Amino acid sequence: MMWSEFIEGTGCKDTQHNYEVFRNLEILYTNSEMTKAQIYDYGRKLVDNSKTEQETEVEGVIRDTIKILRNSINWSQFEIRQYAGLLLKECTPADTKYYQARIDEEKTRIKDLESRIRLLRASID
Repeated sequence: MMWSEFIEGTGCKDTQHNYEVFRNLEILYTNSEMTKAQIYDYGRKLVDNSKTEQETEVEGVIRDTIKILRNSINWSQFEIRQYAGLLLKECTPADTKYYQARIDEEKTRIKDLESRIRLLRASID
């Protein structure tokens, strides 16, 4: 049994603690009639897959970034409402074209921000 197989079979992280568990279970596997599946089942109970301090910190930063992006979306939606309100008033064709272009820019910006949020969320899920 190899370390990479153990990681795949148990779904554990590559840490020193989990490697020590692997080494002990490898001895058990070599000196017993247990199958790899049985060793993996046993290993899943012994490995430690808790998040490291750094992973937790990175997750917090990502969640904060998502909040900032959501606030930006809210602001863009506010801008769209403002420009739409201006379009309802009598304005020149040039003004109408300008306001519509701004609305289109904000809609594009919202799509971009939503895409970034999806990517960030996928990285922590």
